[in-house]
Amino acid sequence: MFRSIRVRCSRPAAMLSVRCGRVRITLSFWFLATVTLFLLLDRSGYACFALLAVFVHEAGHLIALCCLGKAPAALCFSAEGICLFENKKPLAPLFEAVVLLSGSGANFLSALWLWYGVGSERAVHIAALHVLLGVFNLLPAASLDGGKLLSLCLSRFLLPDAVYRITAFFSAVTVLLLLTGGIYLTVRAHNLSLLWTCLILLVLRLTAKMTATDDMACNSNPDRL
Repeated sequence: MFRSIRVRCSRPAAMLSVRCGRVRITLSFWFLATVTLFLLLDRSGYACFALLAVFVHEAGHLIALCCLGKAPAALCFSAEGICLFENKKPLAPLFEAVVLLSGSGANFLSALWLWYGVGSERAVHIAALHVLLGVFNLLPAASLDGGKLLSLCLSRFLLPDAVYRITAFFSAVTVLLLLTGGIYLTVRAHNLSLLWTCLILLVLRLTAKMTATDDMACNSNPDRL
């Protein structure tokens, strides 16, 4: 079964909900609040370009899904990020890996175009944003594409419990290192972006852990309502 590219988020109270073909698009108040806070805290002048890089990343996932004929059931813009809700139709592991890699691939292609096609100093800086975002999403944290790729690869050889323990370890180490870097940037450069990202990853990790615990409890007691 195909999982959402982002960890599944609860559907928030929406300010706007529209349907584009078979895909329902939901925009929450907290998404707008998070974007506004990000723009207000930015002192570099590149916040808008960073947000554009995020949209390019998610567009890469979406285009890959559509090319495979597996359009998502819903697209949710929330404080947790942009979530692609899973389609009921299964996706082969190889195709799932392609979809997971397509987000960072879109960022890397954009970076190449900006670096070699445009070539200005500002374009090079924006290209660096795309590269950073692409690499960041390939880190082995459970809420990121890299963590899902790791889980997908391990699931071919190991039991689910072992896969969960290994991915949990790599996720904890990754978040700890990012949190250390975020605190350093906050103290030295007064840049809260990485620290804010780490806090979101921690929340998503705790949510995923609680969901996994509930799933194991349900599996051990199938008669539970």
